Amino acid sequence: VAGAYGVFRLLHNPSDNIFTLSASAEKADELSLFARRLLDNPMLPFLHHLQPKRGSRDNIARWDVGPAPNQQMPSWKSIGVEGQIQGARSNLCILDDIETLANSKTPAARDNLLKQAADTESTKVPDDPTAQSIWLGTFQSYDSIYKELRDRGFSCRIWPSRYPKPDDMPAYLGCLAPSLLAELDENPGLATEGEGKRGAVT
Repeated sequence: VAGAYGVFRLLHNPSDNIFTLSASAEKADELSLFARRLLDNPMLPFLHHLQPKRGSRDNIARWDVGPAPNQQMPSWKSIGVEGQIQGARSNLCILDDIETLANSKTPAARDNLLKQAADTESTKVPDDPTAQSIWLGTFQSYDSIYKELRDRGFSCRIWPSRYPKPDDMPAYLGCLAPSLLAELDENPGLATEGEGKRGAVT
């Protein structure tokens, strides 16, 4: 999802700078490589004009799209959460699964992770009112850092794997995706369908 959306943004505005943050440098490279390969995919010819031009940046961690203007920042830059965030500039920052069991075991570890991730707010291009940050992730504990985001001004949406029962709604803190709420309003039986009446798969 993160890679596809980033490429979608570059398709519509090749001058954008996409900055992605992942749990590790390895995961960051995987995300960047996935996005870069979309531009070469023979089944997606409408993306081929975005392939980097000869002589422009084109490596795993950072690359430019063909129509991009000459600019200091690459069209796409990916780093791990412990990498160098300061100095980057972005119209879109995607934080993709930065929380893992390994880096969020203790309150101190979660505080440190949230502090590192919050530095991405400083990367937003100051004269772009549409610049945004998107956090994608899965709760790794009851005290997940993602619970802190609403208090920091972010809108939150949760897409569980199954439609929740009415008794389970409080656990979603009012953040269940509106599309799922609408589907439950139309068909309440979705909450009790499926294996063991655990709810239909969303």
